[in-house]
Amino acid sequence: MIIRKIHLHNIRSYEDQDIELGKGITLFEGDIGSGKTTILMAIDFALFGNSTPDFYRSLLRKGTNRGFVEIIFEHGGKEYKIRRVLEAKGKGISNTESEVEAPEGVVKLTASDVRNYVLKLMGIDVGSSKRKSLPVVKYAIYTPQEMMKVILEGTGKKEEERLDVIRRIFRLDEYKVARENIGIVSKELVSEYRTVESKEEEIGRIESEVKEKELEIKKIEEEIKELNEKITQYEREYERKSKEWKEVMKLRDRYENLRREIEKLKTKILGFKENLNKANKELEEIEVIKEKMKNIEEEAQRYESVEKIRDELQRKLNDIMNTEIRFKKAQERIKVLKEKIEKAKNLRVELEKLKSRKNELESKTAKIEDLENRKKDLEERRSEIRGVIAAINTKIEELRKELEDYKSLGAVCPKCKRPLTEEHKKKLISETIAKIEDKKEELRRANASEVKIKREMREIDEEIRELQENAKALSAIQERIKHIEDSIKEGEEAEKELEIAERNLPIFDEEEKRKMSEELEKVKFEVERLRNVWREYNALKGRVEREGKIIEEIKNYKFEIEGMEKELQRKSKEINSLNYSDDVFKKLSEEYREIEGILSSAKRVKEEKEKRVEELKNEIDKKMKLIEKLRDEIKLYKKHVEFGKWLRDELAQALEEIERLRLLSINEEFRQLFEDWFHEIMGESEYEATIDEDFKPIVRYQKFDMPIYSLSGGERTSIALAYRLALNTMVKRSLNLESHLLILDEPTDGFSKDQLYKLKDVFDKMDTDQIIIVSHEKELMNLADTVYHVEKVNGVSKINKI
Repeated sequence: MIIRKIHLHNIRSYEDQDIELGKGITLFEGDIGSGKTTILMAIDFALFGNSTPDFYRSLLRKGTNRGFVEIIFEHGGKEYKIRRVLEAKGKGISNTESEVEAPEGVVKLTASDVRNYVLKLMGIDVGSSKRKSLPVVKYAIYTPQEMMKVILEGTGKKEEERLDVIRRIFRLDEYKVARENIGIVSKELVSEYRTVESKEEEIGRIESEVKEKELEIKKIEEEIKELNEKITQYEREYERKSKEWKEVMKLRDRYENLRREIEKLKTKILGFKENLNKANKELEEIEVIKEKMKNIEEEAQRYESVEKIRDELQRKLNDIMNTEIRFKKAQERIKVLKEKIEKAKNLRVELEKLKSRKNELESKTAKIEDLENRKKDLEERRSEIRGVIAAINTKIEELRKELEDYKSLGAVCPKCKRPLTEEHKKKLISETIAKIEDKKEELRRANASEVKIKREMREIDEEIRELQENAKALSAIQERIKHIEDSIKEGEEAEKELEIAERNLPIFDEEEKRKMSEELEKVKFEVERLRNVWREYNALKGRVEREGKIIEEIKNYKFEIEGMEKELQRKSKEINSLNYSDDVFKKLSEEYREIEGILSSAKRVKEEKEKRVEELKNEIDKKMKLIEKLRDEIKLYKKHVEFGKWLRDELAQALEEIERLRLLSINEEFRQLFEDWFHEIMGESEYEATIDEDFKPIVRYQKFDMPIYSLSGGERTSIALAYRLALNTMVKRSLNLESHLLILDEPTDGFSKDQLYKLKDVFDKMDTDQIIIVSHEKELMNLADTVYHVEKVNGVSKINKI
C-alpha cells in the first residue's frame, strides 16, 4: 500500500488542505502544535476508522458542522480512494458517510465495512477475527507514542499489560482466552456432579410416589368391585320400577286423552246450541222484514227509471259544455291572430327605418379594410425609420470614438500615415465634429418622422375601433330586421287563419246550458233519495232469501247436538271405568326417579374411580419413563464430570506449555531483530541492549543493567525506535501483511547528529517503499526524499512543500 494523496476539510486545525505523497521518505516538520500529528490521525481515521464520540469530537474542526477526510492510495497496481465524512447532529458527532472508490466503481459502505475492506486488501482474513485484526495491523503501520509507552515502560502491573499487548500482536492471547474458557467450561462440567446427586435423590422420591400410587390403585379397584355388586341390585330394582311406571304412564295417557276429548265435546255442543238459538231468532226477524218490504217496493222499483233520465240529461249537458270549450278556444285563437296582425302592421314602419340605418352602416364599415392596409404601410415605414435611426446612432458613436482617438493621437495620422501637425489635428477634429452635428440633424428629422407616423397610426386605430363598434351595431340591426320580417310573415299567415276561424266559429247558447243544469240537479236529488230506498229494499230482500237456508241449518244443528250428546255419555262411562288415580301416578313417578338417580350416581362414581385408576396408571408410566430419562442423564453428567477434569488437568496445561514454547520462539526472533536494529541505530557504543523473556528492553553498561528512565532522551528514543522497527518486522511476518507503508511519530527525539545521519542507512535496510515521518527535527530534512513544512497561522494549519 502506497498513499498518494490526502485531502483534509474541516479537520482539527485544517480548513481545506491537499497533500501529495509518493514513495520514499516523506517528512512533515514544524513546530510543536502546528498540526503535524493531525495528518497521522487523519490517515488512521480514513483507513481504519474510529467509532468513539470523543475521537470524532477531537477530529472535527471547532465551529463547523461537517468535515471529511479523503485518501487516495495504490495497492497491487490499482488505485483506490476512501472518503469518510463527519457531521455534527444534535449534541453528537458521527461518521455519517463512508465510501470506497475502487477500480470496479464507487461503493457506499458502513464505517466498519470500509475498515474491513482495507484489511482485506492487506491480505488480512477479517471473517472470524476482525475485532482483533485491526490493532495488530496498526502495530505494523503506525503505533502512537502512548501505545509504545505501555510496551517499553511497563513495571509491576504494567509488566502484565506489556505481555498482553505482545500476546495480542502475535495472537498468543488466543491461548490465554482458550485456557480461561477451558477453566469456565471445566468448572461448569465438574459442578454437574452436584446435579447427579440431586437427580439420584429425585429418582428415589419418584419411586416412592410410584409405590403410593400403586397402593391407591389397589384400594380403588376393591371399591369398584363393591360398586359393581350394588349396581347389579340397583339395576334389577330399576327394571321393576320402570315396568310399573310405564304401565301407569300408559293408563294416564289414555285418561288424559279421554278428558281432553270430553272437554272438546262439551265446548262443541255449547257452540252448536248457541248457533241454533241465533238461527231461530233470525227466522223470527224475517217475518217482520217481509212486511217492511211491501211498504217500500214501489219506490225501489222507480229508482232505475229515474236513474236513466239523469244519465240522458248528463250526456246532453256534457255536449253543451264541450261546445262551450271549443267556442272559448276559438275566441282566444282569434284574439291572438288579431294581435299578430296588428303587430305586423306596426313593425312595417320600424323595418323601413332599420333598412335605411343598415345601408348607412354598411357604407361606413367598408372603410375598415382600407384603414388596416394603410396602418400596415405606416408600420413598414416606421420600421424603416427605426433602422435609419439605429444606423445614425451607430455612426455618431463611431465618429465620437474617432474624435477621442484624434485627441489622443501621437505624431502619425491614422488615415494618411503621414506626420501629424497640430493644424492637421485641429482640422480632423473640426471635420469630425461637423459630421457629428450633421448626423444629429438627420437623427432629429428621423425622430420627427417617427413621431408623426405614430400619431397617424393612433388616429387610424381610433377610427378602426369606432368602425368596429359600427360593425357590431350593424350585426344587431341585421338580426332585428330578420326578426321583424319573420313577424310580418306570421301576421300575413294569421290573416288567412283568422278568416277560416271566424267562418268555423261554433254556436253556443248560455241560457240553454243554465236550464239544462238546473233540471239535472233536480233529477240527481231524486235519484239519491230513491237510491237509499233501493239499497234498503235489496238488503232486506237478501235476508228474506236466506229463510230456506236457515230452516235447513236449524235442522242440522239439532241433529249434530243429539249425536254429540250420545258420544259424550259414552266417553264419560269409559273414563270412569279406568279407575285412574293421580296420587298413585305421582308416588310411582317419585319412586322411579329415585332409583334412577341412585343407579346413575353409582355408575358415575364407578366411572370416576375407573378414570382415576387410568390416570394413576398414566402417571406411573410417565414417572417410570422419567426415572429412565434421569438415569440416562446421570450417565451423561458423569461423563461431563470426567471430561471437565480432563480439560482442567490435561488440556489447559498442554495449551500453557504450547504458548510458552511459542512465546520463547517469538522472543528469540524478536530479541535478535531488536539487537540488530539497536546496533544499526547506535553504532559502536558502550551500551548493549537486549530484551528479557517478558519482552522488556534491558540496557547494560559495562555489564551492569541500567534502568531505562536513567538513560538520556536520545538513548531512550533509540531503544523505542529499535523496538518499533523490530515489532514492525515481526508483525508483517506474522500476518503476511501486504503493505509497504510505515508511519513514524517523532522517532528521533533527543538523537545526536551522528544518530540522525545513521537513520538513512537504517531506512535503506528496511523492506518498506513508503515512510512517513512526523518530527520537529529539521536535521531529518537531509534524510527525506520529500519535505513538507507545517505551520499554524491564526489557528489554521498550512502545509508547504520545501
